[in-house]
Amino acid sequence: MTFYTIPDIVDQEIDQFERDIADFVAGHINPVKFKAIRVAHGVYEQRQEHTYMIRIRCAAGGITPAQLKRAGELGEQYGSGEVHVTTRCEIQLHHVLVQDVITVIRELKKVGLSTRGGGGNTIRNILTSPTAGVDRDEPFDIDPYAMSLTSRLISEADSWNLPRKFKIAFSNNLKDTAITQATCLGYVAVEKDGQKGFEVYTAGGMGAKPMVGHLLADFIPENRVYHVARALKTMFDKHGNRRSKYSSRIKFLWKKLDENGFKELFDAEYNQIKDDDSLNLSLPELVNEAVDPGLPVDTVDDTETYELWKKRFVYNQKQPNAVLIKIPFKLGDIYREDVDKLCDFLAPFGDNCLRCGRSQNVLVRNIHEKYLPNVFKLIQSLSDNLSLKPEFLSNMVNCTGAQTCKLGICLPRGLSDAIQDKLSESDLPLDTLNTFRLNMSGCPNTCGMHHIADLGFFGKIGRKDGVLFPSYNVLAGGRIEAGKTTYAKRLGDVPAHRIPEFVVNFLKDYTDQQDDYDSYQDYLEDNGNDLIKTLCQQYKEVPTFEEDSSIYIDF
Repeated sequence: MTFYTIPDIVDQEIDQFERDIADFVAGHINPVKFKAIRVAHGVYEQRQEHTYMIRIRCAAGGITPAQLKRAGELGEQYGSGEVHVTTRCEIQLHHVLVQDVITVIRELKKVGLSTRGGGGNTIRNILTSPTAGVDRDEPFDIDPYAMSLTSRLISEADSWNLPRKFKIAFSNNLKDTAITQATCLGYVAVEKDGQKGFEVYTAGGMGAKPMVGHLLADFIPENRVYHVARALKTMFDKHGNRRSKYSSRIKFLWKKLDENGFKELFDAEYNQIKDDDSLNLSLPELVNEAVDPGLPVDTVDDTETYELWKKRFVYNQKQPNAVLIKIPFKLGDIYREDVDKLCDFLAPFGDNCLRCGRSQNVLVRNIHEKYLPNVFKLIQSLSDNLSLKPEFLSNMVNCTGAQTCKLGICLPRGLSDAIQDKLSESDLPLDTLNTFRLNMSGCPNTCGMHHIADLGFFGKIGRKDGVLFPSYNVLAGGRIEAGKTTYAKRLGDVPAHRIPEFVVNFLKDYTDQQDDYDSYQDYLEDNGNDLIKTLCQQYKEVPTFEEDSSIYIDF
């Protein structure tokens, strides 16, 4: 199976892209024009000259074991050796040379994977809640809607030349784990009078100018998902700002028009097509059930560690005897050897057993519970995975930062390592923080989703006597819930090398008082925000470069 259908026109587009690359290498296309061409194919320039990141679409976060294994092979053959899981439930290959880009894209297409729309002013990867289809608290499975909508939209010519990128997300319940209010178009599954449908949100986004999304419709029937997307895309195409990329997202159109003006334009497009049943999506049949391939069942020697792992990372699906297992990889990176081990193990369990999660983890589903010892043995053999540590550490999110990204200011991957080391050395009760979100970005852009963090950081430049040093703005208090989402507030800034100690001291205070409050937000309002401000002041001062040069060098 594949999780979306790649349109036939993509072959012609790849052929044209190959010619464009040849013209760029020959000097016939300037770098600015070439950037506009390549990003729409999911190809981004990295800091190392002549190397590129390739972003691969995974509708609803879905990827088959065979597809992931082929991506791993290509990552080793043509890139830096790893597959990277992103915060938008897709995968990336890094450090691919310009002469190998087309080869990688064509090889990916052979297994049903496309990079088209991985960047640029296009319909981006459509994501869902990573537990969609298996969650006990969902009214119905949303994955088929996201997958069918993906196939429909990427087959349409106007999906590739919009005023700005257009992001879509589906959440499977009101907890809004797909963060629909932080995206251009969001659907939240609900039932009304026994009918399946969605609350619809629009004009949300994070980035340097964040805006929480607004309610567009309190209910649309499930057979009108495409009609809403089509109308909003057409409206955005006609009225979006094409003059400035800094004010071209759909959230700025809402701000310009206000609610009434925005909805008037949307209704004008929607009313033309809302009764056209020929536009209804054809939903794929997606089966979630406990799969038993008849393999020998392993035994477990270390039962204490095994039971702790189950408590942290194993969840019962709503399907009888089926379990969902989170496999967290450090910094979202999975190297070829581990890709092969994982995919070879999963192959007997069918194609519908893998999802990419928003916290850069892999989720394995539809495993018969009797094979949990086999999975435990597998994860013990994988390198750089965090399955034997508290879940909080695996939920920490960071972008790649200046390590590879040309927009990056700081190096949050190194900071993440330093924080994990400091926390591991502490005596903090980390298992009480399994839902706590600690997110980091290397710049004001929110690839690390710092705006929705419980405690978040984004990179900036600090100065001492005219000498620059890496530093981070500090935010706290992000909340995710359909119709009630709020972004974290900036409370101060801290030099990069002071942040691990800052985090430990803040979390010590919070965990000491955690049971005294109904929610983390209550703690922040009572004294947590004041503590953050105090700690920011406490750690603000740095020695001169002559006194300690290490402060001026990033992780």
